[in-house]
Amino acid sequence: MKPVPVLIGMLLLAAVAWVYFHYRHSLSIHHAIVVIQGAGVYGIVVAILLMAVLCVLPVPSEFLIVANMVIYGVGWGLFYSWIGAVIGAVWAMYLTRWVGQPYVKKLLSEERQRQVNSWVDERGILGLFALRFVPLVPFHALNYVAGLLDVKLWPFVWTTAVGIIPFDLFMGAVFIGVSHGMATWLLWAIVPLAALFAVGFLYRKKWLAAFTGTASPDDPTTAPRE
Repeated sequence: MKPVPVLIGMLLLAAVAWVYFHYRHSLSIHHAIVVIQGAGVYGIVVAILLMAVLCVLPVPSEFLIVANMVIYGVGWGLFYSWIGAVIGAVWAMYLTRWVGQPYVKKLLSEERQRQVNSWVDERGILGLFALRFVPLVPFHALNYVAGLLDVKLWPFVWTTAVGIIPFDLFMGAVFIGVSHGMATWLLWAIVPLAALFAVGFLYRKKWLAAFTGTASPDDPTTAPRE
């Protein structure tokens, strides 16, 4: 490891730890609203920073999205949450790459690491992008895995930014539907997302088989190479 990236990684990790422990009691909609509004003119920065930290750590962030929409309205609240999520994803990738590789690699065997690299090499960044839509593949996990791969910054940023838009729109539509009692917005939220995840569910075996290197009995294209 080169000393400069490791130093930067340690500083990023220290920043994440400081923000988390400083605001760890704010992991609820009410407390998040109090903290963000209490920051005054820096509230937007705090909102984005908190979202970024939550996207580095394996911690649910939906409550913060709701809090941001309550404070800034649906459009701006989703926008600030989206920015924070993208920043957090990049943070997580580089923290894994510069500092956390030994720990993350313990979760993946050397064979599995080769399979993951093969997946991206053969299918490009769109292969990683496709996994954003596979049910039960956590957002955080893909960020960590990307840190083990030779993924360039810009492709990772745009695929992450685009990949999280459907969920953000879903959260916005549900928020409008619940807060304003508009069933139509709930349908606009549920139907498209259900269709999107249905496609991911139908193709999950093929994609995950290719990703893990295991062959699917009815799909010879996913068989591992000798």
